[in-house]
Amino acid sequence: MPLQAAATAEGAVQLRGTGEGPPVLLLGAPASVAPLAAALEPRFRVLQTDAAEPAPADIAAALAEAGAERLGIVAAGREAVTALRLALQLGEAVESLVLLSPGLPGDTGLGEQLNTLAAPVLCLFGTREENGPPLRAWRQAVPVCHVVLVFDATAAMAAERPEAVASVAGDFLRRRDQFIVSGQPARLHP
Repeated sequence: MPLQAAATAEGAVQLRGTGEGPPVLLLGAPASVAPLAAALEPRFRVLQTDAAEPAPADIAAALAEAGAERLGIVAAGREAVTALRLALQLGEAVESLVLLSPGLPGDTGLGEQLNTLAAPVLCLFGTREENGPPLRAWRQAVPVCHVVLVFDATAAMAAERPEAVASVAGDFLRRRDQFIVSGQPARLHP
């Protein structure tokens, strides 16, 4: 269901919104993030664009027209760069940022700008990712960066393990830096 459109040089960026709750922008290839969107919808209003690799400025315009003043962002794979650029552009309007297998921070082209992110960042990596996840690199590049490994997952964790990803990402989106401190003992999706 279209939520809002923003005019751009190439046309319009449409935002679709499903679910109930605080807004979360989900960036990634629609087929690969669809299971994650479904897992997040009971707790969040999941916003997605209809454009392939939309520009951060176009997304920001659509979010402004939709009235999304504060939101969380979840981005899979190479859309992490778009999410980081959007978070830098929107500043404190982005309450939290979740990056799924974002690659190396040096590959973002953002360099020292990563030090200025206003939002806390959670990087999720799969335990079966090729070449091993760059955990230390992200912790050093971003001042408030948490790293969590998703058991038995590759970089395609949004499709492979959507419930596990939604559980950790959902807690982080709601509780930000306090997400890891739980008041209840629980087993996290084996």
